[in-house]
Amino acid sequence: MDLFTLFKEFQVLSKELKGSILQKAFQGERGLSLRLRNSKYRFLNFALDPDASSFFASQEPLFEGNGHLASLIETHLKNARIEEVENFEGDRVFKFRFVHRDFVGNVKRYELIFEVLGKQSNLILCEEDRIIGCWYRKEGGLDDRSILPGRLYFPPERKEGIFIQEVDRDFFLSALAEGGWDSFAKRVYPLPKFLLKELRSRCKSLDTPQSLVNCWEQFRKVRGELFSPYLWISKDHSNVYPFGKEGTERKDVNDALESFVRGFLAGKELEAEKKALRKVVSGRIKSLERLMGRLSSELSGLEDYERFKLWGEALLINATRLKEGMEKADVKNPYNPDELLVIPLEGKRPVQVAQECFSKYTKLKSKKEHLERRIEEVEEEKAFLEEVLWQIEEAESFDELKQIKEMLEGLGYIRSSQQVKRSFSKRPGTEPKYLTFRIDGVTVYVGKNSRANEYVTFKLAKKDDLWLHVKGYPGSHVVVRGKDLSDELLEKIASVAAYFSKVKGAKKVDVDYTVVKNVRKAKPYRPGRVFYTNYSTVTVEPKSPEEVGYVEEG
Repeated sequence: MDLFTLFKEFQVLSKELKGSILQKAFQGERGLSLRLRNSKYRFLNFALDPDASSFFASQEPLFEGNGHLASLIETHLKNARIEEVENFEGDRVFKFRFVHRDFVGNVKRYELIFEVLGKQSNLILCEEDRIIGCWYRKEGGLDDRSILPGRLYFPPERKEGIFIQEVDRDFFLSALAEGGWDSFAKRVYPLPKFLLKELRSRCKSLDTPQSLVNCWEQFRKVRGELFSPYLWISKDHSNVYPFGKEGTERKDVNDALESFVRGFLAGKELEAEKKALRKVVSGRIKSLERLMGRLSSELSGLEDYERFKLWGEALLINATRLKEGMEKADVKNPYNPDELLVIPLEGKRPVQVAQECFSKYTKLKSKKEHLERRIEEVEEEKAFLEEVLWQIEEAESFDELKQIKEMLEGLGYIRSSQQVKRSFSKRPGTEPKYLTFRIDGVTVYVGKNSRANEYVTFKLAKKDDLWLHVKGYPGSHVVVRGKDLSDELLEKIASVAAYFSKVKGAKKVDVDYTVVKNVRKAKPYRPGRVFYTNYSTVTVEPKSPEEVGYVEEG
């Protein structure tokens, strides 16, 4: 998080939190939340994620749970009052000063120090500058600072340079005239890369005195926004800026910061959950691929098994002319007289060898059929898991991932209790995630995962409704109320079916369609896996529901 954004939040909290009383501390994997009273806000949050280190106040906690630092904070600061919020010399260090008075009137003073330093961000609890506890412990390194309980606290060294708020017109013009933006960047603090890039884009030329003056005006404008009581957040809330940019909207500092941090951490947690599920499914797919290789290799060794049947038949036909004790038999192929068969006898009776050949043929044929069935089963399971893997990538919420995880638990891919496994066949009570909308007045259902695919196809759909699915790739089941659609409407809905598939980025995609009564659950049973008959195929360009003019169903 850039210093300007943090400084704006500091200005807000230094006014709003003064006099607040700390009641309780909560600790999560990526930070802490402090519950307050006598404050406009109920919680003060510290996010220590390397990519979103920041602090803000809110009505709901950012983190929940317990932890060592939270326990220390409660032990020393419960019912303590925030006396002051300070910024250390305009740097990325913020002090929350607390005063605590016990039941006999003894007063103790504490500091909760937040160092917002990206990967090295830290939250440190001190009493009279002596460290009691911290988020990260640190032995003395290059800066000779130790962050350890019992040690005195020393702030990190401040970068040299004139503070950006103190830059005047003469200094600005002189620095740019001497060495351009590189010279200016070395002499001013803070000047992050994104801000320097913005200034370069606004100041195209530094060649004339007038162009330098124009750059000064642009600098003043940007700097004014840097220290305004607002932030600018992107429309998707994925980025927050201390100055206005195209494609952003202005919001109050605390609201913008809360929206960004919550969204960022939620996205990171969602990705972590996806990664865990992806690991399970990908690992099983790799195991199946290795198994497929072994089975295929074994099957390829049985290609010549029919020769034993042929040898047996040839020996029986020629049994009367073959003598006992022969090492081999040279006989004609009964199905191709021009071919001579050389059959090893090893001194045995020809009829005995014929029976052994028939027995071996039967055994190898049975083994071949077993291997073919097993390969088919492995291919089916692999196709199912590849579809699940696609669903994991497409999931947009924890609820969707939860449904996928429950399904994997029920099928035994993830360890779970016997109760979960037994109840899976009856289906969890929560309704699976699916989409419903209308296109040209026709209702369309789209499954968002395996359970939802099964639900829309076999629960919501009627037998004469139209069913669509991308051909040969993982994708959603799409069901349309009714089967008599115009060619134009069919192409629109097929485009949507192509969009909700693994190949939505392709220019042209084949989509199969048939009526629901032609769709059956595949065996062995796996949620969402089907086979279908009497279908037709249409080739379309994948399009989102928005692109084909959908209307949400209320």
